[in-house]
Amino acid sequence: MRNFVVRGIELNLNWEFVAAVTELVGAITIVSTLVYLALQVRQSNIAAGVSAQQEMTRQYADFTDTLLSDSNLYRIYSHGQRGDRFEDDLEAQQFRTLLGKMTWFFSSMHYHYLNTELDEDEWHQSKSLIMGACHWKGFRQWWVSSRNSFPERFIKFIDTEILDATPHKDS
Repeated sequence: MRNFVVRGIELNLNWEFVAAVTELVGAITIVSTLVYLALQVRQSNIAAGVSAQQEMTRQYADFTDTLLSDSNLYRIYSHGQRGDRFEDDLEAQQFRTLLGKMTWFFSSMHYHYLNTELDEDEWHQSKSLIMGACHWKGFRQWWVSSRNSFPERFIKFIDTEILDATPHKDS
């Protein structure tokens, strides 16, 4: 035990007391650090979700802008939705390319959802877009030959949760 005088008050300290105070300060520091890190991870997850949503919005806007800026391309797109035959191979290829681009966009949505970067409301909007396209006769025809270009989890999602779970519209 050691005696200290602080502002005229004599303090009796022993090494056990000093060790206990040091341990308490260390524990408080560790808990504070863990709380800080948890808050940082939460903020990072929120930022990732916002970023994913912004990227998907940008992709969708780019896709629709492409269609709206070219009336012939939009005509091909509309024609292909119905599953009608095209006038020539170039139009058929343009439609297949549009569906490929659109479906990769859908696959990205699904990926972000599976990685919890989209909340349930955002996923509901995304899934509604996907379901709408999957009902097109032209999409279903294209999907048969193109599905293996996509990740297995996405293929399963389209096949089981979308195509098998809902009635098809032929127009």
